[in-house]
Amino acid sequence: MYSLSVRANAIFFFFGCCLAALALFNIATTIFIKTQPKINNFNFNSTSLYQNKYTGIQHSSGEIELDVDFEPCFDWNTNLIFSWITATYITNGKNTSVTIWDRIMKRDKPLTHIVKEKKIHLRYPLFDKYNSLANKDIYLELHWEHMPVVGPILKHKLPLGNYKIISNVTIPSKKEILSEYDYSKLNI
Repeated sequence: MYSLSVRANAIFFFFGCCLAALALFNIATTIFIKTQPKINNFNFNSTSLYQNKYTGIQHSSGEIELDVDFEPCFDWNTNLIFSWITATYITNGKNTSVTIWDRIMKRDKPLTHIVKEKKIHLRYPLFDKYNSLANKDIYLELHWEHMPVVGPILKHKLPLGNYKIISNVTIPSKKEILSEYDYSKLNI
């Protein structure tokens, strides 16, 4: 009465329904749990302010100290966490937001879940074509995206505080000059 294709279709459909039910259960058990990283220490030091002689754009760089534990953010449904720090400041009446640090932390590499770094040179400089970075206030935030095995990507953020850019113009270091035209030559 039932052919082989009808039986195969029934088995496949039953398997698909069971898989969908388990995926929904997986999402429901972790989506409502609110976790955030533990920030033990954070500090930002603006180290240089210089004018690019070719483009005329003002750049500022600096260093950050970072001690953050992302271990509480990992659960059994976490595939990876992408984290980054943004600096927000006002240029010509508009908010400018620049990513100054980022990191990918995978579930299978637990040594990367705790970030302890001292004097990290900013990967990406702050810039202003209106040359108004001197003594400017910047607002720093830690962002992270929880990328689960099954379910939606959840975005979170924590404030890190307000900091000031130095006011005196300096001569850029070799590392800062390299970072302006070729990021691949930086060993950060």
